[in-house]
Amino acid sequence: TSSKHGFPTPLEDEVLIALLSLTRLKNDFTAPRVTFRHAELFELMGWPANGSSNRRLQIALDRLTGLTLKYENSWTTESGAFKKEFTTGILESYSFTKQTRGRKDPEVERSWIQWASEVFADIQRGNVKELDTCKFYSLKLPVSRRMYRFLDRQFSTTPHFEIELTTFA
Repeated sequence: TSSKHGFPTPLEDEVLIALLSLTRLKNDFTAPRVTFRHAELFELMGWPANGSSNRRLQIALDRLTGLTLKYENSWTTESGAFKKEFTTGILESYSFTKQTRGRKDPEVERSWIQWASEVFADIQRGNVKELDTCKFYSLKLPVSRRMYRFLDRQFSTTPHFEIELTTFA
């Protein structure tokens, strides 16, 4: 990450899940750029539509745009082969529009995000599991949300899963 914005926090998890959901709702992953009103995103996350949420969103977008992910023997190509080493980001860019004067007009607050090309291609290949976002956002603690995401992935392929508690922790 960039030293200016710091490491990702649970806030970025919330925003990332909402951006994935919003992309599915808006264009079903047919285009990497998604235009949205802030209120649409806030509604998905259960955030109030106010200045504080706008600031939180902008911080999360800065962190997600500045984040670099490095995969070692875990990123697959279209043919199913592993790439020895692969580096990408999550979001390529974003535009954050906020009305600063005049009568409140929700149409003015049209922002967009652009998924990084390799991540978007991976999403289109079906390598991102759909998540029950209502359940995810109903959980109040970040650790509960993280556990839910982990366990949801594990139980998607089998009804039984075992792990040592210390490993899980």
